[in-house]
Amino acid sequence: MKESTAGRFLPVMVKLVLASFVFVACDANPADRIPDRVPVEAVLIRLGGNAVSGPIPMTTGGANVTLAAQVLPSAATNPAVTWESSSTSTVSVSNGVLTAHAAGNATITVRTVDGDFTDNVVVNVSQPPQLGSGNVTIGFAEFQDMAPGASDILGDLTVSLQTGGSISINGLPASTTVRWYLDGERIYTGATLELTHENLGLQLGTRFVTAVVVLDGAMYSRRIRLTVEL
Repeated sequence: MKESTAGRFLPVMVKLVLASFVFVACDANPADRIPDRVPVEAVLIRLGGNAVSGPIPMTTGGANVTLAAQVLPSAATNPAVTWESSSTSTVSVSNGVLTAHAAGNATITVRTVDGDFTDNVVVNVSQPPQLGSGNVTIGFAEFQDMAPGASDILGDLTVSLQTGGSISINGLPASTTVRWYLDGERIYTGATLELTHENLGLQLGTRFVTAVVVLDGAMYSRRIRLTVEL
């Protein structure tokens, strides 16, 4: 009696199915799988690497302040965030960098793209204090112990184009050097800067005078917003 064609090929088909099953089972290595998505659980605002414990002080015309967003967990698949300000006319924010524009308060919010988690901080913007007009004296203590986020502007000084004025720094320790810059250009070395047209080429308008105090290798820098009037 002849064996049917199906009967002859059935053992071969069974072997092929079993071989395919063994191949698939061996290929299913956990290390080769696409990793599971890690969702965002929270976001925190950081300043200088530290948590923000209160309102951030800023001054119009002062240095920018840079905030960072800490997304948790650190292994989150999508750690992207966006920044927004409740009052862009007071403080604007771009990628965490704050720029003060006018006196007032604003709330800065960071928001995660994944999960819509938020954290926020209040920014208080003030005008620089008026140092006076003509001749002013500043204590060395004003240059020290600046907190993160504090303005580097000491204040506003107004001088006359005709009479000028001066800025002096007192209370300086021995072996201290004071360097003065006008709009970033070094112009003088000494404890007292004479603000005259002959000395600085003063022009009408507002410019920045920077005093850099060098002591034992450390540098302390503050700016003064100088307004020249008739």
